[in-house]
Amino acid sequence: MTTDQSAPPSLRPELRLNQADGGATAGAVWRLDDPVRQRSFLLAEGDVTLLALWPLGSRDAIRDEWLKINPGRMPAQFADRFEGLLAFLRDHQLLVTPPGADTRRLMQVAENATRKTPGHWLRRSLGWQLPLVQPQAFLTGALPVVRRLWSPPALAVWAALTLLGLYLVSREWDAFLGTFADFSQGGDWLVFGVTLLGLKIVHELGHAFAAVHHGAVVPTMGLSVAYGVPMLYTDTSDVSRLPRRGARISVGAAGMLAEMLVAGPCTLAWALLPDGPLRSTCFVIATTSWITTLAVNLNPLGRFDGYYMLSDALRYPNLQQRSLEHAVWFFERCFLGKGAVRTGDATGWRLAALVIFGVATWLFRLSMGLAAAQIVYHYLFQAAGIFLACLTLWWTVIGPLYLYMRSQWRMRHQFSVRRLAGLATIPGMLAVLLAMPLDRSIDAAATLGWRSEQILIVPEVAIIEQVLVQPGAVVKQGQALLRLRSSELEYKRAQALTQQVLTRERLERIAGDARDRSELLVLEQQRNESRALLGGIVAREKLLELRATADGRVVDLLPNLAPGRWVNSNQPLGRVLTGQAREVVGYIDDAALLRVHAGARARFFAEDISSAPIALQVVAIEAAAAEVVTPEALASVHGGTLPSVIDRHGRAVPKASLHRVRLAVAPTAPAHGVRLQRGHVRIEAQAESLGAQAARRLINILFRELQG
Repeated sequence: MTTDQSAPPSLRPELRLNQADGGATAGAVWRLDDPVRQRSFLLAEGDVTLLALWPLGSRDAIRDEWLKINPGRMPAQFADRFEGLLAFLRDHQLLVTPPGADTRRLMQVAENATRKTPGHWLRRSLGWQLPLVQPQAFLTGALPVVRRLWSPPALAVWAALTLLGLYLVSREWDAFLGTFADFSQGGDWLVFGVTLLGLKIVHELGHAFAAVHHGAVVPTMGLSVAYGVPMLYTDTSDVSRLPRRGARISVGAAGMLAEMLVAGPCTLAWALLPDGPLRSTCFVIATTSWITTLAVNLNPLGRFDGYYMLSDALRYPNLQQRSLEHAVWFFERCFLGKGAVRTGDATGWRLAALVIFGVATWLFRLSMGLAAAQIVYHYLFQAAGIFLACLTLWWTVIGPLYLYMRSQWRMRHQFSVRRLAGLATIPGMLAVLLAMPLDRSIDAAATLGWRSEQILIVPEVAIIEQVLVQPGAVVKQGQALLRLRSSELEYKRAQALTQQVLTRERLERIAGDARDRSELLVLEQQRNESRALLGGIVAREKLLELRATADGRVVDLLPNLAPGRWVNSNQPLGRVLTGQAREVVGYIDDAALLRVHAGARARFFAEDISSAPIALQVVAIEAAAAEVVTPEALASVHGGTLPSVIDRHGRAVPKASLHRVRLAVAPTAPAHGVRLQRGHVRIEAQAESLGAQAARRLINILFRELQG
């Protein structure tokens, strides 16, 4: 701390002060460049005014001159601004200090920088950089060649090739989209990985060449990890010193443009090449560049190209951090009232945009952390995934909130009763939100169908002889619907008749044949067996004539049912709806089983959004978990939403423990047609809080992991 009579420390002589390309909302209009460490710092007009007065030699002289320049200001305001600027210059090592004068402070800074906090190693594993090369010499030497690729003639040729490739691909669009389905073997995925790596190298070289073209230095290129995902990186921090905003934006866009330069000709190559690894490689390049550009690079919520381009386009440096600060101010304003202090001078729609962007950035970071935890949980180690999810919640939600509340609590003696009440409101509202039983319903996959129906199934592989009804026909009990015949049954019936005739003839001549008399018991047994076999065959043939078991309506007949067509055994050929009662069948998990009871009200929502919801009532809940999914339309293997697999018997088996629920439809409910309707049902359930649900699921996961 300097005294009033002491001279302020001198600035390092190699520092350079330049006009910054900032906007009115940024507040920073000057840039202080540190060429030794290749870092730049943005300063406001008031800080630059103080630096201009720095050569006056003493704090008193600087204060007197500053008060003359800023009439109406108080000495206390000067002291705050001066000490703040001095601390900033000292913390960022921008001052000339005698040897050893700051040794203790620098050692403390280094110790704080290397101190390992809880979870430090895991945070570092989810975000770090590994420099691999120093490319400045290579970039400078190859820049003339790259400039020729960006010349108007080269761009015209690229545009022509790209447009031709897009036209040819549009004529084979189905084949183009089906190329990815051909990546089924390990070698194909190896080609995909190597191609993607090469494309990312081109992307980073685009940034590097653009930076060198505009006069910036690229000290390193290497490997980085963001949110646990490895990727390449280029150190373009020196680009912030470029005075022109357009130059900085062009460096940010250069990586995507470099990918486009490669993707255009590769699109044409895919259309011209035969099937093979080279064509698959061109497909990867032609598609991945567009996908990564839209989904990753242009996303301003992550610190990718799109963020830096947006920050420069808006002339708002450090956009994410400042928007997060404005979001914190907004929530302080909501809870603490007018006592909240806002940084920056944004107002109106700019202030609202910053708050929204800050909230969106926070949600993006939270979702990326939870996504990384989910990937670890499912594909690597489940316990590690749970631990990573807890750490993500701590880093993004609980930890910052705890630090904020602790800092506010330390200043509680400066707060009014109203502000203390506002601070207490934040954890109080969170606790109430977790404890309130807000969840009062359960959604379940379900189908709407008739309670009574006859499914038309034949037990044998057979051929159709007659189709006696049409779809929608009203039938009476016992009326014939379909007649079929089986060649195999006809052959077996002929064999049984032959055996019966032979046995009867031997029994009729038994009086004159000693051999037949000795085999009397055997012949009688054969006669009985042939009669029983023939009776069974006749009964099976009768089953090939399908008749209505009750009055009803024929629906869902297979298309192209005609005489001469073969059908498989146990193949549904159609349905006969009997009666007027309909029902809904759905599935709930073990947790929901404890909250739903018979008699609960519910509503069915069909997949067809034009259909009106139907009022229901729970009739029965099966306590035992379902072994198979019926109707099969609910199973994921048949296009439904319930995760399932096909077992060796061809049945859809649920992956998780599910319980079948049957719900009755009110007679006055609107009709949805006669076909089976797939949708979901919302059942009224015992109210439960979000905290209770989270605790139960966590306990279930822990028990499952310990047992496994």
